[in-house]
Amino acid sequence: MKWDIEKIVKEVYSELGPGYSERVYHNAVEVILREKGIPYESERHILVRFRGHVVGQLRADIIIDNTVILELKAIKSLTDGMDQQARKYLDLTGLRLAYLVNFPLQPGREIEIRKLALGPSAGELSRAFDKIRDHHRVVSADLTQLLPGVRGPFSNETSPVPCSTEQPGPFD
Repeated sequence: MKWDIEKIVKEVYSELGPGYSERVYHNAVEVILREKGIPYESERHILVRFRGHVVGQLRADIIIDNTVILELKAIKSLTDGMDQQARKYLDLTGLRLAYLVNFPLQPGREIEIRKLALGPSAGELSRAFDKIRDHHRVVSADLTQLLPGVRGPFSNETSPVPCSTEQPGPFD
């Protein structure tokens, strides 16, 4: 990644310290992103659809370079429900990486950072499989031309591969 998100949020917390609202930390993160020339979008509205209708919307705090969601909190401690919220943002946006960051309210506590990553979608896996299969077909066709009688994994031939019986094999 071109930038270190963990370093950015730790820098904010190191300079500001505990006890501020989420909005204050959010604004401070934006200051650093601007200073570093990192493209971002603040408070993107994410539409929730049901049977072709928009039935609601969610709001992601910061989306960095249209690749990473940064969800900020200023609470006692992160919860599993917040992980689920960030994963839902990933699912709805099609992005694959989110950081859930809590700037704790109490002095002496460390900043909490959870990195959440989603794997490839079913469509992406299907396209990758198709590319591999097509590549194997090409290799198989090339081998069939180079070595007549050899069948590749995608060959439609049904005759067995000819074997020489002049010399016994290791299992004869």
